[in-house]
Amino acid sequence: MDSTSSTNSSTQGSAQFASQPFPPASTQRSQDEATAHDEVSASPTHANSQTRHRGKQTKAACIPCRKRKSKCDGVRPSCRCCISKATPCQYSVTPGVTQQQAMKNQLEAYKHVLSLLRESTMEDAEVLVKMIKSRDSLSDAVVDIQAATRQHYSRDP
Repeated sequence: MDSTSSTNSSTQGSAQFASQPFPPASTQRSQDEATAHDEVSASPTHANSQTRHRGKQTKAACIPCRKRKSKCDGVRPSCRCCISKATPCQYSVTPGVTQQQAMKNQLEAYKHVLSLLRESTMEDAEVLVKMIKSRDSLSDAVVDIQAATRQHYSRDP
């Protein structure tokens, strides 16, 4: 058998295979089913029943709920989840502030202190650095520096 005859026989076989229709029985819906489904999905009662109603969204979850990745109701001083699990409930943000807002505020405060360091004289910069080093945390130092800056500018006419 030469190469052309084997090619012809394989081509004929695939041509016969392609000419036979094989409708997918399991995936094909009847016209009546499709029409009935479209009518149901277009009806207002069906569309409304599929709308999910979300409850009130919590501004910020407590630290234990964030670690557990559980739903926090945001009630202070202790959320229901922490009460039910008998764990101490702590929040990293003040009430009414989201985590994102708190991070944005903290970034702005750090930028403010950095600009003070850049624009101040060497003597003033030394005072700022001493304030930063004397505090337990950088965020405490930033709060103190901002308070001192506000006092300083409120006294100047």
